[in-house]
Amino acid sequence: VRNLIEKISSQTEDMEKRHFTTDDELEDMLQRDNLAIFISNIHSDAQFSNRALSEIERRHQDIISLEYSIKELHEIFTDTAMLLEIQGELINNIEKNVTSAGECIHASKEETHKALGYKKNRYKVVSLPSFFQSFRRQAISNHRLLSW
Repeated sequence: VRNLIEKISSQTEDMEKRHFTTDDELEDMLQRDNLAIFISNIHSDAQFSNRALSEIERRHQDIISLEYSIKELHEIFTDTAMLLEIQGELINNIEKNVTSAGECIHASKEETHKALGYKKNRYKVVSLPSFFQSFRRQAISNHRLLSW
């Protein structure tokens, strides 16, 4: 922005040097009594000054617009940084939950494998009570025989 302002001011100085009537030229015109040329030069200088002023005002508005855009961009970057900071914590929380879920999945796989093992050996476990029942029946029958 500063470079643009410096460029505009240097262009304004150049225009003043090239197109404005100097004091010497004014004195020279007045001494010749050529008032028509003097007035036409003043009129052309005024037109040029108006054009230069319009150009300077347009560029000034462009600079103000550019400054406003830069402020908006700064606000966007500030908001983005704030959102990243907030969402960074959320992302860390999500990552922690995913890790915890992975650990739970691993533990549940182990429990599932144990359950499958118990399911395969279920008959062995179930057969123990029936073994004891048969042992009990024999004991009862032996007891009856002995009591006879």
